[in-house]
Amino acid sequence: MIKGLLKIVLFSVSIMILSRVTQIFFSEHVIHNGVYWIIGYMWLLYTVVQFSGHLLRDYLNIDSPLIALAGVSARLIISLFTMLIVVMSGVENMVLLVSNFMVIYLLYLMFEIIILLSNLRRNSSQEQKVK
Repeated sequence: MIKGLLKIVLFSVSIMILSRVTQIFFSEHVIHNGVYWIIGYMWLLYTVVQFSGHLLRDYLNIDSPLIALAGVSARLIISLFTMLIVVMSGVENMVLLVSNFMVIYLLYLMFEIIILLSNLRRNSSQEQKVK
């Protein structure tokens, strides 16, 4: 679990650095000023869902793939409702904010898929060694 948290922190920091570099080179027309709040929100959401998944796996003995699927689904639904609330609140540069949110959401989703695939490969290779 600690290794996973370290990976997500490093990933979030790298996205922050990338967004700052993009802001410097392309000015305010590509990156919204609230991008750091978005990254923090996605990090918090990812961490809470991962921690909840570990609790479910440890205490309820639920299958790991089901927890991963539920985590992805929960993040999607929570993110959609969050964007709906933000859009309804009338934030400035709404289109830019929503597009930045979508890009960051997709980056976190790709990160999660890569982590899941590496875990599945590791589990698969361990099962093959046992046979």
